[in-house]
Amino acid sequence: MDTTDPAIAFHEEGTCSHCRPAMAMIKELTDTLPQRSLIWERTVEEIKKAGKGKDFDCIMGVSGGVDSSYAVMIAKEAGLRPIAVHLDNGWNSELAVANIKNLLNSLKVPLVTEVLNWEVFRKLQLAFLHSSTPDSEAPTDHAITATLYRYAKKFGTKYSISGVNPYTESIGVAGWSDGHGDWRYISQIYQKFTGERLKDYVHLNAAQMIAFGAGLGFKNVKPFFLIPFSKESVQTRMETEFGWRSYGGKHYENVYTKFFQGYILPVKFGFDKRRAHLSSLICAGQISRETALSIIAEPAIPPEELTRDYAFVCKKLGISVEEMQAIMLAPPKCYRDYPNNEWLVRLPHRLGKTKLRRLWSSLVRLPRSV
Repeated sequence: MDTTDPAIAFHEEGTCSHCRPAMAMIKELTDTLPQRSLIWERTVEEIKKAGKGKDFDCIMGVSGGVDSSYAVMIAKEAGLRPIAVHLDNGWNSELAVANIKNLLNSLKVPLVTEVLNWEVFRKLQLAFLHSSTPDSEAPTDHAITATLYRYAKKFGTKYSISGVNPYTESIGVAGWSDGHGDWRYISQIYQKFTGERLKDYVHLNAAQMIAFGAGLGFKNVKPFFLIPFSKESVQTRMETEFGWRSYGGKHYENVYTKFFQGYILPVKFGFDKRRAHLSSLICAGQISRETALSIIAEPAIPPEELTRDYAFVCKKLGISVEEMQAIMLAPPKCYRDYPNNEWLVRLPHRLGKTKLRRLWSSLVRLPRSV
């Protein structure tokens, strides 16, 4: 990590304000693994019990990446009956499609794919690029959450199995991106830069956001907090058993995400998300600092790939190379420069789930006129 995180603090022994809590969390996970494994076993039984008589007992988002793919594997190994949900925003790589197909077919896990309206999403992505914020992945992340919420209600599943991974994602920088849960922010960006209202786009409104944050409707289970995880071993196993192939970078299964994280963020905004990804692995003891430094010294996208991806992204978005260059030269802005509901998005973190549930219960009892 470096000072591209504006809030970072360094300590004399060479750690930073991210390292200490990340390493403390990993140590706690390791020290309490036997107890946590028992919690996973009990949770599995609860999921099975709640899913009796239903087609599926849990819902899982899949992207084709390591974490979501392995989450499906361990769910099946535990005897669960998941339904996999994939959000197609028009930027899937061919390799991601193949990896998802091979994995789910082998494990006999059914798949539902939510395909975004491409013209709406194209204009939304362009609006975010013109907004000059580092939040261009917010519309996709929001749609993924909303899609899982929608299909959980449709199938009557009470549990979601998540691929959130403390070993690979313990370090994150708030100032690097924001607004993922803020529908007002996303819709206002669209309206400002298109002159239209954002319609035909899956989302969570304010009430649904509170309910989701409170864990109402369905519970989000994070098994990687309960079981051991080694990225190298997991990846080798997936390659051997399912023919899974690596994308060369975290989240690079999506062509636009690869271009945005590997080119737009470091060139326009001055930060490289690989620093957080690699630092998480260092704190988890799964990669050496020397290896991480050698990786970060190389371009996030090799020059020949970048030339190809640059032309492809411009063509698919329907803009010229000159327009993309103008976007890259525009002064950077941030989430708070636009209308938002930050107070609502932060509410679950400020109150905690127990207080949030009480708040929600009081709100739903109010008369409709209030």
